[in-house]
Amino acid sequence: MITKRFKKILSAFLCMALLISQFYCDQALASDSIVSITYEQVNQKIVAAYEQGVEPLEILEELSEEEARILSSYYADYQSASVFAEEALEDGEAEYIDTLAAEYYNALEESGQIDILSDMSLEEADKVFDSVEIPQTLTVSRTAQAYASLDYSASMQEFGYSFTYEEIARQLVLIGSTIKLGSALPFLDLFAIVAGVLIVTLAVAVLYCAVAGTANELIGNWYLYHKEQIKASTVATAAVIAESQRGTKYWTAHRIDVNGKGGIVVGAKLEPNAAAAIVIANQHGFAYPDVFCLNTNDAHMLVQMVGNMSADFTGASTPVEVHTDKGIFNMPHIHAILTSGKQGYIHIFFFYPYNI
Repeated sequence: MITKRFKKILSAFLCMALLISQFYCDQALASDSIVSITYEQVNQKIVAAYEQGVEPLEILEELSEEEARILSSYYADYQSASVFAEEALEDGEAEYIDTLAAEYYNALEESGQIDILSDMSLEEADKVFDSVEIPQTLTVSRTAQAYASLDYSASMQEFGYSFTYEEIARQLVLIGSTIKLGSALPFLDLFAIVAGVLIVTLAVAVLYCAVAGTANELIGNWYLYHKEQIKASTVATAAVIAESQRGTKYWTAHRIDVNGKGGIVVGAKLEPNAAAAIVIANQHGFAYPDVFCLNTNDAHMLVQMVGNMSADFTGASTPVEVHTDKGIFNMPHIHAILTSGKQGYIHIFFFYPYNI
């Protein structure tokens, strides 16, 4: 009798041990499958789909969350050599909104609510935001502090929307949570999306495009009259990302003016020699194309190529610059320098850096 009972207990114990062992084995295999995903595999997936004629935005939306994170991190690392600092914008309103959004995000992250925020309705999310205590005085520059006494965003009023800084900060937190950014979406990126121009920070753009359908719908709830521009922004941005994965480094760029804040429209892909030829031609005016590339490394490589191809250029370039408050959508850029010491007319634009 004792022997039979012992056998039953031993059998039950062994079954339980096997189940636990299988569970941890499955977990380990799942973990290994995630770890084993490399940037090269993500790149191959994108290139294969692109060459089969799949639309770039659709390609990015088909990426898993882990694949999108790997690709985004690659672009963040890829730009690590950039000397551009966010403070160079000198845009007090953007700084004030981003700081306010960070206060909300950090508070919700500490309370453990940030990860479930994107699953809530807008009404439910507002109740969560209402429960957050925000300091009356933010730690910002003197330029940004001037916006503390204002109620509505002047930038968004130019688009016809009367949103308070608090409302926009909450929007940025919701979008950041939705795209799994790990922070609130930078205000400049939201502004670019609504304006219909390229999402201006590349690492952010990847995560956004990976869930563009959901993210665009979310932004469209607030910016009802700019849904076409929102779509155009993501389609154009996704095209640049997908093409860059196939090895494209340069594109034509045409300057435009969005509400007095500048902007560029990225056009056709360019071989390096063709991009250099545009710089060497040095034609002045909005009717002539500029050049767009991913980062400062590619921009400086192009300038060096120009110096090697033409005796009219020294191959040097000006420091990274940006049109600050007069044209924040023009993006950072450099110019090739003529042997006379003057800078060339052609702008070589690139994305804003963003370290996740």
